[in-house]
Amino acid sequence: MFVVIILVCAAVMGFSLYKIVSISSNYNQARDEYSALREYVTKNDTGDDGSGENNSSSGGGASATSGRGGESDEDNEKSGSGATGGGLKDLIPPVNVDHESLLAQNPDYRGWIYIEALPNISYPIMQSTDNDYYLHRTFDGVGLFAGSIFIDYQNKGDFSDPNTVVYGHNMKDDSMFGILQSMRDDALYEKSPYFWILTPQGSYKYKMFCMISTDIYSEAYTLFKSPSKEFADFIGRMKGISEVDTGDILYDENSKVVTLSTCISGQGPDRFLILGIRVNK
Repeated sequence: MFVVIILVCAAVMGFSLYKIVSISSNYNQARDEYSALREYVTKNDTGDDGSGENNSSSGGGASATSGRGGESDEDNEKSGSGATGGGLKDLIPPVNVDHESLLAQNPDYRGWIYIEALPNISYPIMQSTDNDYYLHRTFDGVGLFAGSIFIDYQNKGDFSDPNTVVYGHNMKDDSMFGILQSMRDDALYEKSPYFWILTPQGSYKYKMFCMISTDIYSEAYTLFKSPSKEFADFIGRMKGISEVDTGDILYDENSKVVTLSTCISGQGPDRFLILGIRVNK
């Protein structure tokens, strides 16, 4: 009997060791692939330092005014830190991407995401005909748990929809969207509240205006076919339920929003979302 117990324990330990090695190898493979892809991305030394933003495409639309730190619109315009959309100079993206080379390798490539305060989140964005293919497949089509950052299959691939949803895994090694929740930190948000979506069609800058812990039934996943008052109202509601004070934004029915989505573990809500509104045309 004692020998049987020893054999069972050894089998369990052996299987556990196999799983650990397998998971580690999975992480390393994904990390190596995406590190190689970053060779197509170069830092722009004259790019955005996170201190300002482009002219807002929101025009003279509705305004959400829960100013971060009590700053007024006038203060934000002077400092270039708010989303007032008035008289702020255009800014160059912090990185340049060789879209042509990436498209040549995989026609499912749609663009590149770069978060200014979290530069480790710098990945290609993919899209397939469903939301399963890239869930556990990398840019190269390799079957790995890390998968890819990808756009909801129902969205247009050029980020022209009112609300484009982008998914990414919350990986334990902090890759993919594993550190997305770090943006809750006031210091990081103050460093820069912006992320970029760089595409073959253009480079788009977004200001984060809503951060929430929620579930798969959240209104934030709503897709709109075209600009509408309902979409403008949606932005206002999302701004109103943000769990983090994200300052002021201007918006109207022609605004463009990107919703970044990742899973979270533990009891309660199982999704963490950041919504960003485009601040350049």
